[in-house]
Amino acid sequence: MCKNTNKHQHFAKPGCGSGRINNFQLYIFNQQYPFYTRCKFDDNNYSMLKLISILFAGIFFATSCNRSVPCSNQYITPAFIGFKLSDLDSITVRRFKKDGAFLQLIDTATISLDTNFLKSTSANDTNFVKLNIISGQEKYIFPDHDWQIYIPANNTTFSISNIISPQTGSSCFKCSCWNPINSFVQNSQTLIPELRKIPSLGGDFYITYLRR
Repeated sequence: MCKNTNKHQHFAKPGCGSGRINNFQLYIFNQQYPFYTRCKFDDNNYSMLKLISILFAGIFFATSCNRSVPCSNQYITPAFIGFKLSDLDSITVRRFKKDGAFLQLIDTATISLDTNFLKSTSANDTNFVKLNIISGQEKYIFPDHDWQIYIPANNTTFSISNIISPQTGSSCFKCSCWNPINSFVQNSQTLIPELRKIPSLGGDFYITYLRR
C-alpha cells in the first residue's frame, strides 16, 4: 500500500529508491497534492510487474506478426526477338488510361539505349530491355495503366492492356512481397507472362516477348 507523506518533508527526486531490487521504494509526484507519494514494493509486487510486462510484449509481437500487409505491384519487362541492336537504340513508351481503348494518352517518353548495354542483356537473338528510368522518370510497365511500345526504326507498335494482377497480402514481418501478374492482352492476344531469372538485369522478371 502507498502512504502519503507530510508536505513539509523532503524526499528524493522521482525515480530514486533504496537501491535494492528485491525490496525498493518508488517516489511518485502526486499532481493533485503538492507532495510526493512513497510506494514500497516487495518481491511479489516486482514479480507481478515483470509478468505483466512480458505478457503485454508477447501480445504486441503476436499481433504484429499476424497483421496482413498489402504486396507491391510488379512490372513487365519486354524481350525483343529478331531485332538488330541498331533497331533498339531508340524506344518510345506511351502510357494510357487503363481500359480506355488507347484513346486517353497520359504521357510519352523516349529512351535512347546504349549499344553496349544491349549487348550485355542479349541472349542469342533476344534483347532484354528494362524499361524503368526513361527521360528521368520511372516508366515501368505496371498494371495500373495501358501501354504502347513503339520502335521508330521499323515503325512497329506493341500494345499492352488489361494487365491482370490481383492485390495480395502477406503476414510476413518486415519482408517484401509482390503481386502476381496472371495475364495481359498484347496486340489483341491474351498472354500469360513468364517469370524468368535474368542475371544481367539482377533478378526475376515477368517477360513479354516482342517479335520483329
